[in-house]
Amino acid sequence: MKVAVVGHVEACAFARVDHVPAAGEIVEAEEGWEEAAGGGAVAAVQLARLAGECLLLTALADDPFGRAARATAAPTSARRRRRLPRRSRPRRRS
Repeated sequence: MKVAVVGHVEACAFARVDHVPAAGEIVEAEEGWEEAAGGGAVAAVQLARLAGECLLLTALADDPFGRAARATAAPTSARRRRRLPRRSRPRRRS
């Protein structure tokens, strides 16, 4: 069975803290990082686990996060059909 997902990929920021802060409390993070996430990315990873592979059809910017997301996703999806021209910056609504 061949499966594919058409969806978005977004940057999610994570932080490790020593405890869950109470309402209004500010805690200092021990470490922080960004990972690729979003509905399309999460669905594609889960389908790849179930079906053995999954093709994720999405657009990634040619910025530091887009390049990191591409490098992270490459071992998981393992398949690319073709590459569209990259934008020099992320596309945003005005």
